[in-house]
Amino acid sequence: MTNSSNGSESGRERDLEGRMEEIRPLILWCETAALLHDVGKLSADFYSYRQRWRSRKMKDPHVDAFFENHDKEIAKYPVLKTIFFEDHDVPKGLSREPKPVSIKTFVHEHIETSDHLTNLLKIADSIDAATDRNNPLFSAEQSLTKDNGSVYMTDVFGDEIDRRLEPKSADEERRSLYDKLKEHLPNFFSTY
Repeated sequence: MTNSSNGSESGRERDLEGRMEEIRPLILWCETAALLHDVGKLSADFYSYRQRWRSRKMKDPHVDAFFENHDKEIAKYPVLKTIFFEDHDVPKGLSREPKPVSIKTFVHEHIETSDHLTNLLKIADSIDAATDRNNPLFSAEQSLTKDNGSVYMTDVFGDEIDRRLEPKSADEERRSLYDKLKEHLPNFFSTY
């Protein structure tokens, strides 16, 4: 004799497993997009902005249509540009007002967003940034007057390490990242 409670439980588990299998590609894509949403911070324009943002009214390049206005490198990587700009449909149930999203959406709109999925990234990013700094944003940033305007590398937890970063080398670091992504992302996305 089968316990009806167990029978319905296994049915729910199968439904959940089927639903998870259905949205698995979106989950993998969202993880990648979330990792790349701040790629605009890996640019000389961004470091120049962060050193001067209090004294001049400037747009933050990492969210100011970064790929179009500040990233001269992405055009050299057509495979990545396709991946970054490709829209993905958000399944019903994951968003109140599903609209297609792209990695480009996550990069350009994670500060001011109108869609539910990118807003989830914004919330997580805000919490993460506050934890990394462990103090208010305004007092934590590097500026031209602090330590002669030096910019330091950070570890994975956001703590500054004793290694200066030359802002001009940030674009070279982004190229290196793009080279690695060009090699691995197409294969990664072909697995689902």
